[in-house]
Amino acid sequence: MFMKTRKITLMFLMVFGAALLMPACSSFLKTSIPKNVPKEVKKAIKSAPKSALIGIGKTTATGTSTLTEATALTRARTEISRQLNTMVRDMVTMYEAGSALDANAALSFQENITVALSASTLVGSTVLLHPIDVNGIYWAVIGLTRKEANNEIKRAQELAMRRMNMPQGNKVDITVNFDKAFDKAVEAGPQF
Repeated sequence: MFMKTRKITLMFLMVFGAALLMPACSSFLKTSIPKNVPKEVKKAIKSAPKSALIGIGKTTATGTSTLTEATALTRARTEISRQLNTMVRDMVTMYEAGSALDANAALSFQENITVALSASTLVGSTVLLHPIDVNGIYWAVIGLTRKEANNEIKRAQELAMRRMNMPQGNKVDITVNFDKAFDKAVEAGPQF
């Protein structure tokens, strides 16, 4: 009975916390975009779903236009991967605090998830702005929804457990802390 009450209380706190963060998420897009960012990029960011991670890639023209565009898109995906890695670090820390998971095992698990995320192709990510040239700088914007980010982390977590040969009975599920970590990442916003 105590566990059921604890779970209900925890779920209520998560929902309440997410509700409090929503205004912060929408205000980010209105106030934190630097003035030197082109209007097309600002428009793409503002058109993204409110609950999505945003990756912005930019590069100067190098070689062919195809190479330059691919570089801008890769840098946008790299930005999303960086945000996912930060989320995983937070999720493992929260999970470790509430479990009997050894600190060294938690660190190893986090590193294995990070490696898996680094190799990820971000299935489900959406190009919000195909690379455009603005004064010799190519910009690209990519979004990853809450659902797809959760799927990416789950896939990476499963791969990490297989790599570490974790017994089936010792399944670690850091995704119980996903919503809190995701909302924190969305609030932090993309790097420019």
